[in-house]
Parts: sequence; C-alpha cells; structure tokens
Amino acid sequence: MMVRAALLSLLLAVGVTAPAPAQPSGPSGSLTLMSRPAGASFRIEGDVTVVGRTPMTFDRGLAGRYRIVGFEIGYDPWSRTVMLDGVTADTVWFSLRQKSAFMAGARSLILPGWGQAYDEHPVRATLFMIGAITASAGVGIAHWRVHDRADDYAAAVGTTGEARAAARLAHARQLRLIMAGVAGGIMGLSVIDAAASVPHPVGTILLGEAGGSKAGRRRGLPPAGMEVGLVLASRGF
Repeated sequence: MMVRAALLSLLLAVGVTAPAPAQPSGPSGSLTLMSRPAGASFRIEGDVTVVGRTPMTFDRGLAGRYRIVGFEIGYDPWSRTVMLDGVTADTVWFSLRQKSAFMAGARSLILPGWGQAYDEHPVRATLFMIGAITASAGVGIAHWRVHDRADDYAAAVGTTGEARAAARLAHARQLRLIMAGVAGGIMGLSVIDAAASVPHPVGTILLGEAGGSKAGRRRGLPPAGMEVGLVLASRGF
C-alpha cells in the first residue's frame, strides 16, 4: 500500500509540473515595402486594404494573396500581385517611372484628350475628346456634302443651274477645309497642352523608417502587428 501511494503521488507531481502543450501561433512573417523614389505611396489590397508610404514594414499578420499598388504624383503607377505565406520575411521593391512630356504629347497625337488623362486632368481630357469627336464628325459630314455637291454640279453642267451648282460645290469644299482645320487645331492644342501639363514629382516624403511609424488614422481593424499605415477597409476596397 505504501508503494502504491508513493507511485500515485509521483504521477500526480509529474502531471502538475508537466508543461502545457504549446498553443499554435499566428502568422509571424513580415512584409517590407521599399520604393524608388523613397516615400512613394502604396496600397495593399486583400483581406485588408492598407495605404501608406515607403519604407514601411508590416511585422506579422499578412498571409494570402495580395495586390500591391505603388503610385505618386508625376509617376506612372506600378502594381503586382504577391502570395504571402505569413512565415517568410518578404521584401518588395518597386520603381516608379516618371511621366514625360513626350509620352503625354504622343497620346494626344493619337487621340486628343488621352494625354490630358495621362496627366491626370480628367476635365480637360473630356473636353478635348468631345471637341475632337465633334470636329471629326463635322469633317465627315462636310466631306459627304462635297461629294453630294459634286454630283449636283456634274448633273448641272451645260444647264442654266451650272453657275449655282459650282458655287455650292466651292462653298462645300471651303466648309470641309474649315472643319479639317478645326479638327487639326484641336489635336495640336491637345498635344501642346498635354506636353506642358505633365505633373512634376513633389519630392521625397518620408513618414518614418522601415519598421514602422504610427502614421495615419485607423478606420478598421487590421491583423495584429499592423500598426502602421491607414486601414481603409477590413475586406476589399
């Protein structure tokens, strides 16, 4: 009996002092965003949507498929989709290409207003596009009228209405020339305006080093460890 009691006491002591089973930990990986130029704006879209400025590190909590968009005034936007496992320490570098007057002018040469859209001037882009479409329609109508007046003139040759038909044909040709000039003027003005209105970079803006600052105002509940950036939504954007 004494041996049995001793064994029971020993088993109870081992059970009390045995360590509790480890609890599964959450995602522990990190994501660092770096850019050229430094201080560029970014947006992360996935289970959460976060915006901020580089350089910035999210210590943990990001796992799954995310779309990263880099953007800044005076630069073409950049985007990429990444898969994060929540364990690996990932670093994403992105470079933004500065917008150029040549590219803006070339776009407006193809389609008036396109260069203004590239320059991020939507109102001017809309006005130039409407003007170009209207002028092009006017050229088409004037060209059709010239052919119509030419047929009338051919039918009136040798008759008393020949002089009148010739005057109408000349007027139609003059109107077509005017409409073509208007269309060309709109295109030329759009090219010049687009090339002269390219937005210039505002310079480097830093909101803390990689590793985090508490810049921004939180509007949602990000995963644990994501104290940086501006959370726009808990899911989607």
